[in-house]
Amino acid sequence: RGGKGARQRLEESTEEGAVPEEAPLWSALRHQSGVNGVYLMAGQQSGTSATATLLTAGDDQDLRTMQLSFTLQGPANSQELVMSGQTEGACVVGAHASTIRGVCGTEWAACTRPLPPATAKGHKGVVVSVGADQRVNVWGLPGLELLAAAVSEVCDASCVDARQVSGGMLQVAVGGMGVQTFYLPP
Repeated sequence: RGGKGARQRLEESTEEGAVPEEAPLWSALRHQSGVNGVYLMAGQQSGTSATATLLTAGDDQDLRTMQLSFTLQGPANSQELVMSGQTEGACVVGAHASTIRGVCGTEWAACTRPLPPATAKGHKGVVVSVGADQRVNVWGLPGLELLAAAVSEVCDASCVDARQVSGGMLQVAVGGMGVQTFYLPP
């Protein structure tokens, strides 16, 4: 068939500098042995600035939050997202009895009626974590106060997702050697 293969074309374009290497926007050492779960929750946005909450879960059995701030800089036709600040958030040391494998978060929707009991304590949302111990924990944001816990029947639990449903309940899905869904009160 002739012609150059995709790999050869990529190697040549890289040598010529045609494929730019992007520098990371931000990086940090968050856990002792590595990060197993990461989730980014959108925060407030106003004009050219925005915030986000970074959730991380690690081999060290810790659960951490960090507040990130961003701004858009430059002319309207070529704006660039720039990290403008970071604030260490809450940390739960030993949040699980084993390595934490997955983490996700959700904010309370303004339309939820009735509001979940957790909002009475000032929680703006929740974080859900799952560990190799098969435990599913629900934590209140921003301070990571334990609100609820359950044990999943999924072996080798490795990921979790949750969504808010009517009455402030959380529908949780855990994946690993199988999948399980269930409801938890916040």
